[in-house]
Amino acid sequence: MRRVLVTISLLLASCSYDLSGFDFEDGGTNTPRVDGGGTCNPFTSAECGAMTTCSVLVRPATTIARCAGEGTGTPGTACAGTGSCLPMLVCDAPAAGDGTCTAFCTTSRPCPTGMTCDTAAPMPLFTWDGTPAYRCR
Repeated sequence: MRRVLVTISLLLASCSYDLSGFDFEDGGTNTPRVDGGGTCNPFTSAECGAMTTCSVLVRPATTIARCAGEGTGTPGTACAGTGSCLPMLVCDAPAAGDGTCTAFCTTSRPCPTGMTCDTAAPMPLFTWDGTPAYRCR
């Protein structure tokens, strides 16, 4: 039995892993996405199953939307990617590093009570399926 385990260990150690098919949370090659996976609609979360929500990471060059467990981040708190913020918030992050949980709105989806939709911004926070989403302030 020990010989079999040693053989299996040696075989596994000699394998090279091709990670080209993985999605990476940081947009690079260091942090593989480990959430529930599957692209989803951030406006509805309809594609996500029970106990998950459509979690969004917005970076200057990309928007990643994945079904993930509900995060705990509230508006203005730090986030590290998908699965960090409460449902219907996005992780608004710079090109590298952590971001901030941010409420968003569209022309048909209002901001939470007490906040205003910044539709006058020169650029939307992100666009999904042709619908622009703006920051709530």
